Amino acid sequence: MYVMPWLQFQPEMKELAFKCAMKMTSKSWRTHKSNLVRKFIDKGLEPFEKHPYIEPADWNEFVQLRKSKEAQAASERFRELRKRHLHDHNLGPVGYDGKIARWEKEDSDLFAKGIPNPWDELPEGRSRNWLRARSELAVLDGTAHIKWKKESTQQVSQEVKDKNENALSSGMTWERENDLLSACLGPEQPGQVCGVSSYNGWKHAWQMA
Repeated sequence: MYVMPWLQFQPEMKELAFKCAMKMTSKSWRTHKSNLVRKFIDKGLEPFEKHPYIEPADWNEFVQLRKSKEAQAASERFRELRKRHLHDHNLGPVGYDGKIARWEKEDSDLFAKGIPNPWDELPEGRSRNWLRARSELAVLDGTAHIKWKKESTQQVSQEVKDKNENALSSGMTWERENDLLSACLGPEQPGQVCGVSSYNGWKHAWQMA
């Protein structure tokens, strides 16, 4: 991975740019360590050919750390937590920011071809984004349909439709974190918001009035 030696930002952007850069660096570092464990330690292999910058002494220390009782216990705890995650996404490295741009083009292409868009049946906003991140749009013989990664996610999509229709008919309005997606998935956890960029926490997802 190549990192530029310096970047220039406008003064008003420096604080936000620094936070984004540090968050991305932290996430990349965690992913790299996870890959080292999965691709090398778990298989009894050494990484020196693919990652020549790793010193043998550092690697031995890393292996001992990952094989310690404390690390094994933490790994098992997180493995059990991952089992509770019922809705796998397919965002990839581009995240929501990159996917939203692709979805907009996808929608434009359907409109230009006169093909009804099944996503029009779902309300705009983060609930639709969250669902699109866990599905694919397939077009066959002039008809578009949604292919869900998991049946559990498809069930959430129906719940989103039902709750949105009920809200429209009753005149109910959603407010900040108590919105449609939260009504279907449960309360949001502090710090990060489903259906938006991972760099947007509560402060940016729900602007204060």
